[in-house]
Amino acid sequence: MSDSDNKRFIDAFEKHTEHDDKRFESIEGKLDVIKDNHLAHIQNDMQEQTTKLTATTTNVDWLMRFFWIIATASIGGLITGVLNLLK
Repeated sequence: MSDSDNKRFIDAFEKHTEHDDKRFESIEGKLDVIKDNHLAHIQNDMQEQTTKLTATTTNVDWLMRFFWIIATASIGGLITGVLNLLK
């Protein structure tokens, strides 16, 4: 290779490296924006969902109590019916 070919190759390589450096700086900037803005929003959303889930669980407790009352009454009725049949 001649000196002019080497110089062209080095110039092309330097331009490519400069272009890559600019792209990497752009990517780093975008990652900082995501980290600073979006991750905080995601964390807040997750906390809200946890709070809603806790509230939903609490709201279902009355339904479970009602189920156990009905189940206990039904079993009591069945036992009473069986005992009346045996007499």
